[in-house]
Amino acid sequence: MTRNLLILLLVAAMPLTVFSKPTVICKGCGGTIVSSVLLESPAHPRSAAMAHATTALKGASESLFDNPANLAMLDRPYDVSLAYHEWVDDIVYYQGSVALRPAGGRYGTFGLTFLREDLGELKETLLADNDAGYVVINLYHPYRQAIGLGYALSPIPSLSIGGHARYIVDHLYPEIQPLTDIDDDLIAYDLGLNYRTGFRSLLIGLTCRNYWRNAEEQELAYVVEAGAAMDLLDLVPLNMHGHSLVVALDRVYTRDRIYTRGSDKRLEVGVEYSFMETIFIRAGYRQPVYSFERNVVAGAGLRIPLGGVGLQLDYAREHTDDFGGVNRFAVQVLY
Repeated sequence: MTRNLLILLLVAAMPLTVFSKPTVICKGCGGTIVSSVLLESPAHPRSAAMAHATTALKGASESLFDNPANLAMLDRPYDVSLAYHEWVDDIVYYQGSVALRPAGGRYGTFGLTFLREDLGELKETLLADNDAGYVVINLYHPYRQAIGLGYALSPIPSLSIGGHARYIVDHLYPEIQPLTDIDDDLIAYDLGLNYRTGFRSLLIGLTCRNYWRNAEEQELAYVVEAGAAMDLLDLVPLNMHGHSLVVALDRVYTRDRIYTRGSDKRLEVGVEYSFMETIFIRAGYRQPVYSFERNVVAGAGLRIPLGGVGLQLDYAREHTDDFGGVNRFAVQVLY
């Protein structure tokens, strides 16, 4: 009883380390907030199809992008995931993650992540002379990318803790005329907890992402998420072997004045039905949404056994009012 009480107090106190930090909301009035949109938008298709309500959800290497503590619940020696996202306005994301769990998890679980945001080909007019009838245009390819290291362990059977550090490089401007004064690189840190309550399959998760300062005293926009997940069929007094209906609920607190459209709170609900751990159908609801998004998202997954190795294919699609459909694909190797 005392041990469980200490764990709950630790979970409850963790957000205080974030919200006690000074708020910096604009350049020229005390500092600069660096937007976290790079590290929020490119969710894995499973997470995207469940409206990102994956803070407490058991996952594999891709869970480093949601809650690094969930990496400790990996039930196999290694996992590899590759994802591709066609996001809005010709923006493309490339995402990869690898997890290693040596000695059955005795030394914890290690992870490596990669994320690249390609903003496409942009044009800059360097010289224009209407009288002479010529225009000199410079083509450039702005991008952002991040390489991360993650680690998670379970100090006691009911608790997992984890961290994820990322080295981020911004290349958003041509060399001749910068379009932004954001630093070329910085480091972001994520911390997470996952608590297994012991009541059926109920999990409680908490993560704090992107909130530390870097060397230039710029403060990253932070995201704090608290959530719970459970297989509702555990409550049904019937033999539902092979079936699963996981429901996840997240409450999100964020400070990113550019992308939250004035709102700093968000509710996310996700549902995943699976049959024989082979076919997965997912849906999610979120509120509020960005100005171009819709509330409902959906997706599906298929796991294919290949001898001693499994291959999982995941897909998610969401529709935006201004930019059309957003497609996310992922291939995962299970061993």
